[in-house]
Amino acid sequence: MGSFYANVTVVGPSADDVFDAAVEVERPAAVGIVDDTTVVVYVAIDSVDDWFEALAPLGGRVLAAAVFDDDLLQLAAAAGGALVTMGTAGPTVLEVLDQEAPAADGESLAQAFGAAVDPVVALVATADEGGDEFVFASERHAALCQALGLPTAAAGFGLEHLVQGDDDIEGLRSLERIG
Repeated sequence: MGSFYANVTVVGPSADDVFDAAVEVERPAAVGIVDDTTVVVYVAIDSVDDWFEALAPLGGRVLAAAVFDDDLLQLAAAAGGALVTMGTAGPTVLEVLDQEAPAADGESLAQAFGAAVDPVVALVATADEGGDEFVFASERHAALCQALGLPTAAAGFGLEHLVQGDDDIEGLRSLERIG
């Protein structure tokens, strides 16, 4: 069975701002502090939308990611409090089933995060667009974090991993559970 996880990476607002916003969500999470202006909030997969809605208005750059069975990577991104893009990245299970899966806008995502456009567009490309380089969605997520200049501490981990004791996440200065 593949990996299921979700998290929201916030760049710009302080960790204190993130903790203040977390009070409003009232859902369990773990807040990983990377540095003074970069935080990864590890959440349950069924609460990632709630966390994105609470953290996006803080400003800065926000990337919510949810990985389902290590096959499907869903993204939502905001910059300056405004939604940038929402959709899938890479080949999706839904494409295999001949169902439509809205794709994330790689160009808008790259521009919002100040990243090179071509690598980000390639990473979010669907199978029909040539986006089949990765076997696992978590690998694509790690590469996307790197391309966007985000910590790779987000890739591969969600609240479920931390609850099970898998909390050895490289690149975090501290990790605090809330809720």
